[in-house]
Amino acid sequence: GSSGSSGACQIFVRNLPFDFTWKMLKDKFNECGHVLYADIKMENGKSKGCGVVKFESPEVAERACRMMNGMKLSGREIDVRIDRNASGPSSG
Repeated sequence: GSSGSSGACQIFVRNLPFDFTWKMLKDKFNECGHVLYADIKMENGKSKGCGVVKFESPEVAERACRMMNGMKLSGREIDVRIDRNASGPSSG
């Protein structure tokens, strides 16, 4: 693999149904390309309605954004965007 592209391989998804699990998220985004990792942000054991999905390449992540942004899941229009903060240490 040539490392030339500087895009983020990870996307951030908001407005998810609260019964959505990381497994469902992974299965959903596998339609766009190979998912390496999926996670739902939790608080007190409950979904916060947002999560992240990591792909093998920035191209797949951008395709996932185009395909999935605005898609309805359980009547909710999800918001999908590239997660620019994916790399580097997280302060918090």
